[in-house]
Amino acid sequence: MNVNIPRRARVLIYLANVIGTPAIAYALAKGWIGPLEVTLWGAEVAAVMALAGLNVKSDGAPQMHLLTSDQLDKYGQLYASRDSLARSVGESAKQRTNQG
Repeated sequence: MNVNIPRRARVLIYLANVIGTPAIAYALAKGWIGPLEVTLWGAEVAAVMALAGLNVKSDGAPQMHLLTSDQLDKYGQLYASRDSLARSVGESAKQRTNQG
C-alpha cells in the first residue's frame, strides 16, 4: 500500500520526529512535561513510522526473514566464540599491562 502524501510533506514530518524526539526527552528531564505527554509523543512517532512503512515499495525492498532454530543455534555459537575470543584477548592484554 502506498499513501499519497507528497514527498516534501513526508520529509517535514520525518524531520519533525527526528528533532522532536530529543526535545521531548529534554522537556521530560527538565520536568516541563510528564509521562502522559511522552506517551502521546510515542503514539505520534508510531503513526509516523507506520506512514513510513506504508510508503516502502515492495518491489526489491529488503525482506525480513525468520530464522530457524538451527540458524539461531549457529548464530549463538558464533557469538559465544566471539565473546570468548574477546575475553581471552582482554585477559592477555591485562596480563601484559600487569607485567610491564
